[in-house]
Amino acid sequence: MDPSSAFLKPFFLFSFTHDCFIDMGRISLTVHPDDNVATLLDFQLELTTTQDGLALVSPIPFGHKVARCAIEQGSVVIKYGVAIGTATQHIPAGAHVHVHNCR
Repeated sequence: MDPSSAFLKPFFLFSFTHDCFIDMGRISLTVHPDDNVATLLDFQLELTTTQDGLALVSPIPFGHKVARCAIEQGSVVIKYGVAIGTATQHIPAGAHVHVHNCR
């Protein structure tokens, strides 16, 4: 096989086998090691985990935040290594973090 042909093969996030796929996980971005949220960077709402193994509680839209760990009511929500808000209710790990539970 010509080694240059490897560059022509497409990259897939999923492996297709008998009309089903293997869940490789949602792409998420954690900017700073102190962050307790990550940003989801794909449109794969049907996937139930992130690539680093975090189980998602519900479908979360592209660009929205997910709790990396449980965040208690009144605790600071941290992104980019800085406080971006306060949890208005308990937020379980894997839950959507947005205006309904963070101010």
